[in-house]
Formats: sequence, C-alpha cells, structure tokens
Amino acid sequence: MPSRSIFLQILLIGFISAFLASSPIQIDAGRAMVEAHLALEIAAYAPAASSLGRVVEFYPWRSDLLLMAGKLSLEAGNPKSAIRYLNQAAQSTPLSPDSLLALGDAYLASGNTQQALRTWQQIPDTSGYSDAILQRLLELHRTEGSYTQVAEDLKSLLRLHPNEVGYYYQLGLLLAVLEPDASLAYLSQVAQYDSELAVKANDLMKRINTARLYEEPAYTSVSTGRWMGSADEWQLALLAFRQAVEQRPDYAEAWAYLGEALQQTDTSKGKSDSQTGLKELKAALEIDPGSITGLVLMSIYWQRQGEDKAALEYLNRAASLEPDIPILQAELGHVTAKLGDLPAAQAYYQNAVALASTEPVYWSLLAEFSLDKQIQVHQVALPAARAAVLLAPQNPQYLDLLGKTLLALGDLLNAERFLRRAISLDGSYAPSHLHLGIVYINQGNNNLAQAEFEIAQQLAPDSQIADQVDRLYSYFFP
Repeated sequence: MPSRSIFLQILLIGFISAFLASSPIQIDAGRAMVEAHLALEIAAYAPAASSLGRVVEFYPWRSDLLLMAGKLSLEAGNPKSAIRYLNQAAQSTPLSPDSLLALGDAYLASGNTQQALRTWQQIPDTSGYSDAILQRLLELHRTEGSYTQVAEDLKSLLRLHPNEVGYYYQLGLLLAVLEPDASLAYLSQVAQYDSELAVKANDLMKRINTARLYEEPAYTSVSTGRWMGSADEWQLALLAFRQAVEQRPDYAEAWAYLGEALQQTDTSKGKSDSQTGLKELKAALEIDPGSITGLVLMSIYWQRQGEDKAALEYLNRAASLEPDIPILQAELGHVTAKLGDLPAAQAYYQNAVALASTEPVYWSLLAEFSLDKQIQVHQVALPAARAAVLLAPQNPQYLDLLGKTLLALGDLLNAERFLRRAISLDGSYAPSHLHLGIVYINQGNNNLAQAEFEIAQQLAPDSQIADQVDRLYSYFFP
C-alpha cells in the first residue's frame, strides 16, 4: 500500500498547514487525517477508513478523499460504506476505471451482482482493465452456475493470454461436459504447454473418445463426470451427472453418481442429519434394484450418516450379486470392523486378497487392519505388508507400512531401513517422517527424532499427524 501512504502524506501536509488557521473544524479534520495516515502505515484498513470518513464529513466536496475512503472501506470489508463514498465522489467527478472496478467489487460484495455487472460494463475496453474485469466475471458466472457464460469468459481470457495453459485446461474441462467434441481442441493444446497437466488432459481425451464410440450422450456425460470426480472437480462432475439424467431419466448409474456428487458439493457436508443426495440414490435403486453402483454409493451415504448397519445391508446386497469383486470384500471388512465383528472383518479382507493377489492395495488394507486392531500382527500384518512391497517396491506408502509394522514388532533396525527408503523415494510423505522419528525415540536418538517430527509437522500441519507429533513432544520432550 505504499502509493496510498504517499498520497495520504501529501494530503497530510496540506492539513497540517491548515492547523495554523486554528479553526476547530480544521483541527478536528487534521487530527482525523493524522489518524488515517498512522492506521494506513500499519495496514489497519478499517480504522483508516473510519478516520478518513470523519475527514470527509468536514470536506464532502473533496472527491479525492471520498475515493480514498471508498477504496479503504472496501478493503476493510465494509462494502456499503464503499458504495456510499464512491457514488458521492462520482457526483463531482467521473470515476476512473480503477474506481469503477472498486465500485463494482463493492456492489458484488454487498450482494448486488446486477449492479456490479452494470458498473464494470462502464469501463472502456481500451482502459487496460479487460483482464481484471474478465477475471471477476469468470468467478461471478462460476458462482452463479452460468457455465455457458463461463466458457465465453475463458475464451475471452485466452484471446488476451493465448499462451496461458491454465485457461486452455479450464476451458477443456468445462467443454468436456458441455460440448465434448469441442473440448478436444483445447485439451490437446495443454500437452504442448505443460507436462504436469498433459497427463490429465490426455487421460480425459481418451475417456471422451472411448465414450463416444457408444453413441450414447448420457453415457459420455457419466464417463466424463466420473473422471471429474476422480480429479476432484466435483462441481463439473455435478454438472455432468445432471446433464446425464436429463439426457436419459432411466439411467440408474447416472442418478447414483448424481447423488454422490450432490454430497461432495454440499455445503453442509459432514452434518449427520444431511439428506443431500438420498433422493437421487433412491431413484437409482428404484430404476435398477441390482445396480452395483447404486448399492455401493448408498452404502457410502449411510456410512457418512454414521449408520453402519444400514451401510452393511447395502454392501451385502452388492456382494451377493457380485461376490468376486475384491473392493466389495474390502469394504465389507471396513464396515464390519467398525461394527465390532473383527473375525468377520478379517475374513473379508482375506477374501479381497484371495480375489486380487497381485494387487498390492488389498494386501496393504489387510496389513493396516491387522496393525490397527493389533490382531496377529506377526502372522497377518507382517506378511501382508511384505507382499505389498514385493508387488510395488517403489511405492513409499507400502514401504512406510512395512516399516511401521516392523516398528510395532520391535524390529527397529529393519523398520529404520524401510522408512528411510520410503523417504528417499518421497521426502514429502509425512507419515514416514513421523514413524522414523518414533524409531529414533526407541533407539534413544532424541535429536534425530525431533528433526523427523519437525519435518512431519511442517509437511502435514493441522492434521492427525501434527496432532500425534504434539502428543509425542509433550510426552518425550516436556
């Protein structure tokens, strides 16, 4: 904020010189100006705006002060005062593009989106503010769910920034839902500019091209929506699934995925009494009572509500229809364990391993279950963790799991070896640093332990890992 501070300093000189006249009004105004200057020096926008507002009361014809008071009020989170000051300034002088932009922001912050749009439209195209306006329009249209307009905003931004890969990617994702054929041109551009996004863009293009072979728009929408969900683009997934049920109202899977997307985008997510998505899930199972997707997603819904018995009922129905799907067996193990039937849970996890013995994830789930419940750690967790590492020797999570298992069994030397290998493959994986720190504690290497704990806490702040580090610190380093 140095430019505003300098501006206030210039104004301040005039007001200080006015003290010589010794007018009570001038003295009060000068004091308020000094207070505004001091507040702005420490970026205290609310007090600065308040003090400048008092100056404006003495000199309501000073448009320069009104403009400054308006902009400071906006930054202080008081859009109504900002609107009042800026409109008052506009009565005596035309607002500059910068001030019109601020006035539009104030209208938007106060909830008057239409007036915000009208205000921004007053800014000339030649003002150099096109980019700032388009960015605001983009966010506004996204918030309103006006996705066709969002696409136009992104196209306009691309005309201003033809080499900005982020806009190609965003537009490609949106058009993948709205106009799959048109999306391919934008997604193909991503690979030319950014290798990190190229993998995602290519994967989505393959998904679209494969789905188009079926010549069923609803299927394409569901396939695209599933990809969006896997990429954590849940608003676009929601748009795709809504489109799918409009294209084919009898499509059970589309209704089931719509129910899941509604839960993922629900602002009350986490509240146990939320029924968001339940109606859509019921619709899916009314259309097709044997829909595996519908049954599994209904089970997940009830787990979120804390109703594990209801969740188990739907999982059992799904598994009775498809007994050879390993993920269903693993999920049965998870829910059954929560209900306290540990022998049955172990059997389900072992079923999953038997069905997919070459998939390391199921071995890791079995090991985690055994380790977490302290059930036959040496007989179950250790061989399962070893199997996961043998199948995926470069996976730091599985190496960490084996290290953690060895730690639980007291084999500190080998635990350290596997945990250090995990960290060498991915130094940003916080659990490995936590577990290695615990190994060092047990070895009596407190300095090394503290170093690992600090790394774990830095990598995963505000997490269960950070909480565990705090507990370890309070116990071992009081």
